Amino acid sequence: LITFYSYLFQSFSVVLVKGNRAKKIQNDLINEKNKELEKLSLVASETANGVFITDKDGNIEWFNVGFSKLFGWPSLQEYKEKRGSNIYVVSGNDNIKSIIRNAITNRISVTYENAVKDMRNNEMWIKTTLTPVFNETGELQKMIFIETDVSELKDAKETAEQSLQIQEQFLANTSHEIRTPMNGVLG
Repeated sequence: LITFYSYLFQSFSVVLVKGNRAKKIQNDLINEKNKELEKLSLVASETANGVFITDKDGNIEWFNVGFSKLFGWPSLQEYKEKRGSNIYVVSGNDNIKSIIRNAITNRISVTYENAVKDMRNNEMWIKTTLTPVFNETGELQKMIFIETDVSELKDAKETAEQSLQIQEQFLANTSHEIRTPMNGVLG
């Protein structure tokens, strides 16, 4: 009888030790995942880029502080009430359906640019990277949109192109002015 109780106690002790080890491994894993989530949360909330997430149907579920700063919208609720709640409705890009379809079909991130208006109706150029997110079975789960203001780059590019056109016109005129008298001299 004592041997039986001794065996039972040892078995119970082994189960407790194994259970404690499993709990420690599980807690360590949870802590590691929580730290990773904290970092991702920090990136998403503190970046200067606008980030928003939609469900698989394009319904906007969340946007970060960067989105709020970029476009001037104080809350997701106000944005939805005044602009709309679905990417297919609020996008300033006429090709948004085909852009999204391309990203989903090819399971790739896609980048596109277009002019959009902020809360105060000011036009700005935005470069957007769309990334579809799939679940374990390969079904579309979410879409993540990261938006960057490229208005200054667009303006600089237009200014550079205008300068180039002026230079080309100047060179063409100068070349013509130099050739015309020379043709008279050379006959």
